[in-house]
Amino acid sequence: MYNYFDLLKIAEDESSLGMKRIFADEILVNIENPAGTERIGMDKGKKEWRIKMKYDYGFIHCVKGADGEGLDVYLGPNQEAKKVFVIHQNDPSTKEYDEDKVMLGFENGKEAKKAYLDHYNSLDFFGSMTVMDFDEFLNIVKNGKKERVSWNIKDKRKKNK
Repeated sequence: MYNYFDLLKIAEDESSLGMKRIFADEILVNIENPAGTERIGMDKGKKEWRIKMKYDYGFIHCVKGADGEGLDVYLGPNQEAKKVFVIHQNDPSTKEYDEDKVMLGFENGKEAKKAYLDHYNSLDFFGSMTVMDFDEFLNIVKNGKKERVSWNIKDKRKKNK
């Protein structure tokens, strides 16, 4: 288990990764877009999109997502939430699985799904959701899973089509 001072040292060592936030005293999250800021991107058709962030958004550097980069995370208000909600995002143009977004700090699946959808312009981004205990997710993070995380959802993805 990390202690607070270990996490601060990690944050210092990774200072080039931007703003940091420690969630539930145990998970170091690199914040790319703080709540209240505007996130800007480009869709596949080269059309610019913008969204005002309602929650802090970033990534867990030590865990790789489906895209091979840090695992994407939205941070909710409850630092003591007992569950973690992993949203399996689809590409709305193909309806195929794209990547995962982890929802930390939300009371329940309904709240996590709403918070997720508040940041997208189409319901088609939402594919499915895996719910796990916080301690199970913390174990994944503490083990620093460098290879891509698998949530064992292949069957669920097919059912959602």
